[in-house]
Amino acid sequence: MWRINQEISKGTENIKDRTIAGHNVQFDFNFLSEHFIFYNLGWPFGYRMVDLHSVFYFHLLKKGENAVLKNKVSGLGLDFIIDYLKLPKRIGFHNALEDAKLTAKAFSLLLKEERCFWVLIARFIYKFISNKYISM
Repeated sequence: MWRINQEISKGTENIKDRTIAGHNVQFDFNFLSEHFIFYNLGWPFGYRMVDLHSVFYFHLLKKGENAVLKNKVSGLGLDFIIDYLKLPKRIGFHNALEDAKLTAKAFSLLLKEERCFWVLIARFIYKFISNKYISM
């Protein structure tokens, strides 16, 4: 166990921002967290997450487009986002490394497009909260 912990520490020591990002990132976060606890490893990451689904959802809102629904919930899966952004299609079975690379490319395209993206999100949240609670 000590060697695994040492390798993880060595592999993350030069990473400045240890925020976990991904598509459906809560699953990845929980998976990692449970395994780090089970194997008694030190947690080298932060406790904040950025989810591609949320970023893409706001991208659609900004463009005036509606989110695709499947069974009355968001249908913005990774395949949909990849197709929308015209990234290479996934081939064959689930491949975590390939999915991580495609997710990173999707983040890059979405965030490059809107430099003040986080300001946009903050304004949206403020407007939502203001309308919901001030109008009461």
